[in-house]
Amino acid sequence: MKLVKSVLSASILAAAAQTAVAFETDVSASIRVAYIGGDGHDTAPVVGETGWHDAYSNVTFNASEDLGSTKLSYQFSLWADPTGSLDNDMNEKGVRTHFIQLSGDFGAVSFGENWSPFYNAIIWGAGADRFNGYYTGYGVPGFDSRTTDTVFYSSPDINGLKINASIGTNSTTTKHGATQFDDHRELALTYQLNDNIMIAAAMTDGDSDAQKDKGVGISYTKDAITINANYMTTEEDGVLYSGDYSNLYAQYDINDKTSLRAAIGSADGYVGGNYTLGASHQYDESIRVFAEYYSDDTGNYPTVGFRIDID
Repeated sequence: MKLVKSVLSASILAAAAQTAVAFETDVSASIRVAYIGGDGHDTAPVVGETGWHDAYSNVTFNASEDLGSTKLSYQFSLWADPTGSLDNDMNEKGVRTHFIQLSGDFGAVSFGENWSPFYNAIIWGAGADRFNGYYTGYGVPGFDSRTTDTVFYSSPDINGLKINASIGTNSTTTKHGATQFDDHRELALTYQLNDNIMIAAAMTDGDSDAQKDKGVGISYTKDAITINANYMTTEEDGVLYSGDYSNLYAQYDINDKTSLRAAIGSADGYVGGNYTLGASHQYDESIRVFAEYYSDDTGNYPTVGFRIDID
């Protein structure tokens, strides 16, 4: 895998050397803050405390350069919690994404920390992780949405079919560097049946049972309506995560500024049966306000919050 890492890095650098590079750069920020009420969460004391809490705020730097038939790009995104409840240091724990990418007619190849194929296809693409607050319809196995030190590949659109895969290196860990992921691999397929229906299937694999997940899903969109459904299973057999997981998500856009969302899920893990209700309003291009109510076997969590996007 060290050879794969070296070849990929050399290929990207060779592409950059073919032209005088003058990168286009952009810095953006998304400030997301919510007030969490209700019961709090026994298993996650910092996240679960009632009161003001971060809801995935971040600062992101992007750079890119067109190289004729290919494009070289780089992204670095850092947690930026305005409430001070999380660690904002520029260490592995504070990084959201950090990758270099080469894209073209062949698709896209990247290396670093990025969103995983399984997450993009099943958990978000055909799933319920589409709310604004911290507590959402994220009823999934003990799976991490991003992996570090990983080679990612995304295919071009092949008559509606897209293939996404990733292969870990000897240094690959879960997001924030929390757990070593040895021999980690992921594969995800999505197929756009028509203008309204997308189906998805994905799997993850590796040396530990916690790395072995499978999932299928379907997404239906038409006009103002979005409906997603997914089913996932894991070979992990722990106290928090085990067995089967399923989610049903629905969204109705009243207009181009106001949306209603709802999700219901079933999980063999510690959250058990769960549901989320939510409403959001886009005040202008930068400001969004939202109210949500999440409930599972650990408690009930009403939330109100706001999001400010700065480009």
